[in-house]
Amino acid sequence: MVSITFKGKPLHTSGNGPEIGRTVPDFTLVNGDLGEVRLSEIESPYVLLNVVPSLDTPVCAASAREFDREAGRGSNSCTFLTISRDLPFAQSRFVQREGLDHMLLLSDMRFTQFAEDYGVLINDGPLKGLCARAVFLLGPADPLGRRSLLYREMVREIAWEPDYAKVLEMLNAVSHSPAST
Repeated sequence: MVSITFKGKPLHTSGNGPEIGRTVPDFTLVNGDLGEVRLSEIESPYVLLNVVPSLDTPVCAASAREFDREAGRGSNSCTFLTISRDLPFAQSRFVQREGLDHMLLLSDMRFTQFAEDYGVLINDGPLKGLCARAVFLLGPADPLGRRSLLYREMVREIAWEPDYAKVLEMLNAVSHSPAST
């Protein structure tokens, strides 16, 4: 269980989530067409998960916009996902309103396993049932389609944005290393 805060008041998550260097669980989430997207079906070498409580808040919207900008600047070596418990219809309206077109917005509305496996399900307080704010960077899939965790940030205060520079520095380092080519 990870301790985080919301406006300074303590909250707890469902677990600790995957450890750096370990294989992460596969997951299935829902896209804007109500179709299912599995992590194991994503073909790009790297996957960045921007997990937010709800896109209907200024901080969550800001992180989605920032990662969409970064996805638009990069190569095809990383797929950027923003994941929330918002309904896909609300996510689609957000994408249209904000003009986001470089990343996927996915909903955990149908399956709770993602939030539980990644340790982001908030278990108490006024945001119980939503996802905590977190960023994960996943490495290339092995021959069996499994990915390992390269970077994790559980943002300690829900009202704060993640450390964009740190995760993007890590992505730049690993995606341009000789081992990744």
